[in-house]
Amino acid sequence: MGKENSFLKDFSKALIQMSGLAPVAGLLTPEAGEAREDQSGLLPEVGFTEGMRALTPSKNFGTFVGKAIAPPGLPFLVGLGSKPAIEARKDQSGFFPEFGISEAIRVANPAYDYTQAQGKGKSSFEVKPKISDKTIDTYEEFIDRTKNSPAMSAGVFDPKDLYQTYVQNQDFQAARGGGNLEKFAKEYPGSQTARRMR
Repeated sequence: MGKENSFLKDFSKALIQMSGLAPVAGLLTPEAGEAREDQSGLLPEVGFTEGMRALTPSKNFGTFVGKAIAPPGLPFLVGLGSKPAIEARKDQSGFFPEFGISEAIRVANPAYDYTQAQGKGKSSFEVKPKISDKTIDTYEEFIDRTKNSPAMSAGVFDPKDLYQTYVQNQDFQAARGGGNLEKFAKEYPGSQTARRMR
């Protein structure tokens, strides 16, 4: 589906930082090039500060590492005091709602912060159906409707990829219903349908 994975991006930035190549690699980033053009930051002739800033992992990476190396059970205990667990206790939802167990388990997942960050401030993300003329969920409606699904709760899949799969499935249903699978195969050449028709 081709969308960037922010965890892998942060992981590669951390590897560059630990290798000692960051000062040199930072000079090659687009951010350093922009700093050289507009003469901003420390040592603007080379774009040093902007290059180093571009190679700094996000705060979610630190949380991920902390949860991954924490003693067993500690992230879960911290998760019991998290905002989602407190809300679950208030509205009595989830497994053992008196304690907010299912929400604490979700928050204890090291990838939790990445999945939460992907949904914030991304209201402009839009994928339009290529075949279906049926009204489908917007990205925000899809996220809201599927927030408790196993795929979303796992924290492994990018919500944008899941939304693109949803849109593709709507197109497939429309093409299959209209007997026009050839058009679907042409619009989605990487799909199983297109591969089977070759």
